Amino acid sequence: MNHNNFNVNWVSPPGHTLKSILEKKNKSLESLANEISLSIIEINQLLIGILSIDENIASNLELSLGIPANFWIAREDRYRELKSELIESESNKWLKDLPVNDMVKRGWIESKSLINCLDFFEVSDIYEWKERYYSTYHELKFKKSSSFEGKFNNQIAWIRQGERICNEQNCDKWNKEGLEEILPELKKLTRLSKPQNFIPKLIHLCSKVGIAVAFLKTLPQCPVYGVTKFLSEDKAMILSSFRYLSDDHFWFTFFHEIGHLLLHSSDKQNEYMEGKDLGNENKKIEEEANLFSQEFLVPYTYENELRQLRSNTRKIVSLSSELGISPGILIGQMQKKNIIKYQYLNSFKRRYTWDDINSAIELANQ
Repeated sequence: MNHNNFNVNWVSPPGHTLKSILEKKNKSLESLANEISLSIIEINQLLIGILSIDENIASNLELSLGIPANFWIAREDRYRELKSELIESESNKWLKDLPVNDMVKRGWIESKSLINCLDFFEVSDIYEWKERYYSTYHELKFKKSSSFEGKFNNQIAWIRQGERICNEQNCDKWNKEGLEEILPELKKLTRLSKPQNFIPKLIHLCSKVGIAVAFLKTLPQCPVYGVTKFLSEDKAMILSSFRYLSDDHFWFTFFHEIGHLLLHSSDKQNEYMEGKDLGNENKKIEEEANLFSQEFLVPYTYENELRQLRSNTRKIVSLSSELGISPGILIGQMQKKNIIKYQYLNSFKRRYTWDDINSAIELANQ
């Protein structure tokens, strides 16, 4: 058989050409393995490009198939050369799509080099990155902005930094029943006004039931409130962006994430991302987490009482005390229910700064 009759795709592994020849010759893998002194495992590795064709294998292929050894050597060399060029090209494109300037500025990586970025994601090359992160993103249960489109790589970089922070936190094993038991303690924290007072306690309480909590300012084009996922069977992560820097947004999102862990943790492969203008892909699950947060903070049994409050600030403060939450959270819920307009009573909401948040994080790490 003349090897020139074969239409060779040089970018594919030589094993693709080998497989085509075997099919034309009606030769089995077992037969080839015996003839060229390789195991079936090695033959399969040869077919997908894991095992390279050296001079010995090339000579044996010539004896078995009648295709000259120099063809196989040239095929292997050209494949490796083109693959290297392709990897370099794809890697350069990948680096341009990453928010490397911000990552360096924030100290997530030392420099803009490829090796630093690969190390950041703990992958050996961009193909492993695509397999691990691209597939994860498209299976993500997330809320995505319709008016402000997020940039994929910025979101993934932000999540990855959150994972790195949470991986460093010492936590007890994931304990769903334990989480249910500490809910009253978590709710009490909503009454504390300063991040320095509630963040260390929140991190500590959550760590006792297997939840690592991190607070991380988002990157540009990353309109995300928070992410919940399991880092392992025994450890969950809640990553918060403190978006809008107000108590009503922060606590509603936090208990929304807690809702995911209580209601949806049976599938520990799922991840949940919350963002602006809820264009979520899994509406039922997100609605369940929303309802959990709403009911936990302001039970439905208070609905009539809420509607009678209107803009009576004295009664709002009194009811928020009765519910065990801050006035800002109650006002936020009244706004969502269209009881009062969004521009009303916002002065009662507590506002945070990243200086205060970072100071609280440092305090928690002591």
